[in-house]
Amino acid sequence: MMFPKGGWEIDEDIKLAASRETLEEAGVIGLLGDKLGEWIFKSKKQDKFHEGSMFSLLVTEELDVWPEKNVRQRKWMTVNEAREVCAHSWMKEALNAFVRQFLLLQSREDESVASCRAEELRASIEDQVVEEKVDFYLVDGWASHPVSCSN
Repeated sequence: MMFPKGGWEIDEDIKLAASRETLEEAGVIGLLGDKLGEWIFKSKKQDKFHEGSMFSLLVTEELDVWPEKNVRQRKWMTVNEAREVCAHSWMKEALNAFVRQFLLLQSREDESVASCRAEELRASIEDQVVEEKVDFYLVDGWASHPVSCSN
């Protein structure tokens, strides 16, 4: 399992980069949520550590063809299923942050903006505990510079 991630171009901000990476790697388009947090992860291609900022994404469109379709497989799963296949602790932490963000939005239904957003989220993941399909991706825009990290 992987979360879409990558660096950003000079003319992009972190949110635009996260949306672009998700389209390229997962073939989905949607509404980017608030930042879930930042995590440090090791690059597979380089022996470097990167700092990544994760965002939730309310998926509004699934593409049949996308730039990395030949090298990546898109699979929808519940939050609980995703937790079981997370290869790294930072991925599980990001999923937990997503659930906390969703539950917080639910609790703020009396605020008009949060209420609308919570309704959109509720429609997509009605009850994550019941293990319905979740149409969300956690997306990452990572810093273009490596950071040191001790294990």
